Amino acid sequence: MIRLFGTKQQLFLAALESVCDRLEQAFRDAAEREPTLISLSSSFETMLSEEEVLRILLHGCSASAEPAIGDVVRERFARVYRMVRDLTGASPAQAREFLGSGVLLTAMSAIDPRLGGGSPAPWADELMASLDSTGDQSDMMGMSGVWRERGQVRERRSAPVRRRRGASSGVASRR
Repeated sequence: MIRLFGTKQQLFLAALESVCDRLEQAFRDAAEREPTLISLSSSFETMLSEEEVLRILLHGCSASAEPAIGDVVRERFARVYRMVRDLTGASPAQAREFLGSGVLLTAMSAIDPRLGGGSPAPWADELMASLDSTGDQSDMMGMSGVWRERGQVRERRSAPVRRRRGASSGVASRR
């Protein structure tokens, strides 16, 4: 793969661009059905069930100090912000709340704060429940329901994670 892309960074940037393209397309498709924030949040559910997607997004954000990665992450985040506003007519505050909830859901889904693989830890359940109880903007997004559904999807999809032979210590694969 490295030969195809030249460097590990170029390979990662291609993966990041692909994930961002998928997110934008999911939002466009959702808005075509119904141009609301709740429709967009429902489309995000699919992305939350794909752990690899979450990790690529989070890694992109955490590696943004690297100029080549940071440029892509900032440009794509700006595109998503404008897209959310354009597709739904959301105000800047509504778009901020929507994106902030999405970032929280992405982080919560990646760290998976469930106790022993079962129910979410009390702090996590409280935090996620607050998304639906903090006012009209959060209520119209239904974001905590998406996160709870993601946990159920993960349980159905779960397979043991095993190290690939010869893989670096940070690489795991599903079998």
